[in-house]
Amino acid sequence: QQQQQQLPKPVASVPDSVAFARTELSHPYHLQSALPDDSVTYFAGLHPSPAALDFMYYDSDRLQLQSSFDLPATALLTAQVALPSQQFGSDHLPVCCNFALL
Repeated sequence: QQQQQQLPKPVASVPDSVAFARTELSHPYHLQSALPDDSVTYFAGLHPSPAALDFMYYDSDRLQLQSSFDLPATALLTAQVALPSQQFGSDHLPVCCNFALL
């Protein structure tokens, strides 16, 4: 029996440092997700359920999220076998946002 691969869910923020192989990587930014936690940006036959594979993070000290493109409801995406479909021309959905400089 083939085991389903779990895809990562988007997170609301990104830590400013990560320990990796005894080296600490860090950055000075305060990153926030521009998309809701339950966003679906991908649906294809390789992955049996819709998932978030496309992300957009921004530095909340320098930018303010003004608006984001509404992604289609999951039910609309899964009405076909997979993406691309007659309604959606790619297996990934567009992730678009407007920001204001602070």
